[in-house]
Amino acid sequence: MKLRRLIGAGVGSLLAAVGCDGPLTNVGDLTGAGGGSPSSTTSAGGGSPSSTTSEGSGGAAPVVKAKRVDVLVALDNSGSMGAKQKILQGAVKEYLESLANPPCSGGDGTDEVPAAADGSCPNGMARVHPPIEDIHFGVISSSLGGHGSDSCESASENDHGRLLDRTSPDDSTKVPTQGGLGLVAYGPGNQDLAAFTGSAKALMGGVGSVGCGFEAQLESVYRFLVEPEPYASITVNNGQADLNGVDTKLLEQRAAFLRPDSLLVVIALSDENDASVRDGSQFYWATQRYEPGTSKSYRLPKATASCAVDPNSSCCRSCAEFPGQGCDATFDKCDVNNDGKTDTLAPEDDAINLRAFDQKRRFGIDFLQPIDRSVRAFTSSTILDRKGSIAPNMLFAERTPEMVVFASVLGVPWQDLVRSQKDAKGELKDTAELDVKQGGLSTWEVILGDPANYVKALDPHMVESVEPRTGTNPITGTSTAAPGSPPESDPITGAERLIPGANDLQFACTFELPIPIDCSNPGVEVCDCKDAVNADKNPLCSPSKPTLQLRDKAYPGLRQLAVMKALGSARTVVSSVCPIQLMDASLGSYGYRPMVRALQRRTTPLF
Repeated sequence: MKLRRLIGAGVGSLLAAVGCDGPLTNVGDLTGAGGGSPSSTTSAGGGSPSSTTSEGSGGAAPVVKAKRVDVLVALDNSGSMGAKQKILQGAVKEYLESLANPPCSGGDGTDEVPAAADGSCPNGMARVHPPIEDIHFGVISSSLGGHGSDSCESASENDHGRLLDRTSPDDSTKVPTQGGLGLVAYGPGNQDLAAFTGSAKALMGGVGSVGCGFEAQLESVYRFLVEPEPYASITVNNGQADLNGVDTKLLEQRAAFLRPDSLLVVIALSDENDASVRDGSQFYWATQRYEPGTSKSYRLPKATASCAVDPNSSCCRSCAEFPGQGCDATFDKCDVNNDGKTDTLAPEDDAINLRAFDQKRRFGIDFLQPIDRSVRAFTSSTILDRKGSIAPNMLFAERTPEMVVFASVLGVPWQDLVRSQKDAKGELKDTAELDVKQGGLSTWEVILGDPANYVKALDPHMVESVEPRTGTNPITGTSTAAPGSPPESDPITGAERLIPGANDLQFACTFELPIPIDCSNPGVEVCDCKDAVNADKNPLCSPSKPTLQLRDKAYPGLRQLAVMKALGSARTVVSSVCPIQLMDASLGSYGYRPMVRALQRRTTPLF
């Protein structure tokens, strides 16, 4: 198939007219761009394909005990993330302290943390694992710019996948790091644990929440850890995005941060679904705001009618593409007014804020990096470079896949992830437990479904939708509530909401803020209750004072969940970005403490 240029010559149309002369782009180029292969284009799915099988996983080999740990925190730094980033800072501090100064256990369920990392345990007790005396820590963000489009062009919206050392988003001052390379270290030359965790907290705090709204959570991790030749810049020539040069600064940071024999722990935080747009070719149009050279909003071409029936159909395509072999274009509805030009989407069907939502059905094209790409990065001894050639995965030059643990804190109800609704500590299911069927259903079916085959999650809160959803959570037995229902009618989101302009999605979960936010304060830039007219139908806002925000929220993180499921139980921790509670810091359910305990359970046997 051929894809017409998405830039049209005529004013008011961004598509070349049918039969128009001009450059054509091979869809095969689109499919393989950015390291994906034509056979690995699934945007979300439950299992890993054969291409992700680890050739060097050493499945039968004994796990080598780790003596060094490299901790990478990947932060979504879009506008809604301020409160969640602060919660994670405390949780990461607790985890780092538990590595360097693990508790002593008496085997009877009682733990005691020594006063110092080199302290002794009381009689009859022993450390749960040897103290880790060599730790690297670094932070990256989800902001990778607009991929060649006119979105996310400012410096604060493109962190290039590099380690960050700023103390605030304006980048005016720096956190002192090892060799100026963005990492802080605990170990030889620095045995001050308090100073180390303080620096780690400063690195996380400096990321801020003024990043790109197209959050590339998965791709930023991939680029920093795995990409053999991360590009230095993107230029657009004749409607094609070209990847230029090699980011030597990123490679230098990677070499300093990542030791070949360390245990690698990745902790990723986000309140939205991954929007990792593919780099190169014409994929950047997914993030384009305006028609080039104008102030008129850009609209993507319509998808053919068959996409609404079956997005996986070979006849589902963009109306900018020629019909595939054997596809009848008679009923594609690509030129409804018969003016000889391909129709673009109406404004209410193409909000820029929803460009990453349900792409194949809405646009006929999947603009996002394939899920397989991230899965392969964490399981296989080989990957594809940006030219599509097989390259060694240096993540596993010496390390086995068992020595990589990925903890994802994302948009999913905590009620779906805890072992018991009545457990005051909120102990999370290990990812192996997510596979266990109860009442004929696994947790994965409840929270993820099978996105690759467009099978929706059984928990209605995990269904991406602009319109209010209806249904009952199979785990809690509670149902969604209609817009305008009394506060907390639905214990997971409060209620569904009306979305004027169709420019947002329903929530996966919400949580109570310890300190409400007065959105009428002119100094508050990011706030969900600024619109007093519509706030009365928003479960985040106070019924008595609509501009007072009482709760925060998250959206379904389906692509991240698909990666976690494919990676399997030995390598992952799945946690909710909506904490159980933020009112009592002494409790085990506070903040992201349940994630920390689950991560400790996963990593302790590796020491």
